[in-house]
Amino acid sequence: DGNSLQLNTQRHPNTGGFHDTGKTHAGITLTGTSGNSRILFYTTATNNTVATTRLTIDKDGNATFTEKVQADHLGLGTAASAFGSGVPTLDFKGTSSTNGRAGAIRFKENDGTDTAALYVTDGDDGYGTVLTAYQGDLKLATGSLTGARLTINQAGLVGIGCDPGPQDGITDNPALVVGDTTGSSQISIISQNNNYGYLLFGDSTAATADRYQGQLRYYHNDDELQL
Repeated sequence: DGNSLQLNTQRHPNTGGFHDTGKTHAGITLTGTSGNSRILFYTTATNNTVATTRLTIDKDGNATFTEKVQADHLGLGTAASAFGSGVPTLDFKGTSSTNGRAGAIRFKENDGTDTAALYVTDGDDGYGTVLTAYQGDLKLATGSLTGARLTINQAGLVGIGCDPGPQDGITDNPALVVGDTTGSSQISIISQNNNYGYLLFGDSTAATADRYQGQLRYYHNDDELQL
């Protein structure tokens, strides 16, 4: 048509008719217009059916997969290489020579709303490695998706072994809740056998004594609990 070139199996690009209805359709479309170009790849597993777009490469070289990507190793911005023996690897390489941003993975709902992201830099921009939940809580689980062991809710409250939130006898939501109701719970502070273990109380994060106005400490050298 002056702008596109189509390569098809079993299907006529102009009439849409199938040459062999007992076989599947696959195709590639190369499009070039003024200031724009793209390549589309189509496949299907059903005979006598128009193939679905699986991969689009735009004018800037960005590739959008509409289905799964299957490979032992995949590189974005760099050649892929194995992280270790027998380890399928996804490699990211930043595209800027002026900052230490290495890569990101962003998850979206069908309507385009951001749900979560993993962002990795060298830390000079104040980020480092950040895993964020735009909606809902951030959870680390073991055994199953419902086996949450650590939960950070939208308010920044932390629960280890339980959901963070109001507890009996506490007016404000505690910043940290540890344990569950299935048995005993504990917090352990392990120190060198001739040193201290501290629990500090302060009203400032500045580099002053306000950070530790109250102290509960255990001195292992003398086996003493000190206030």
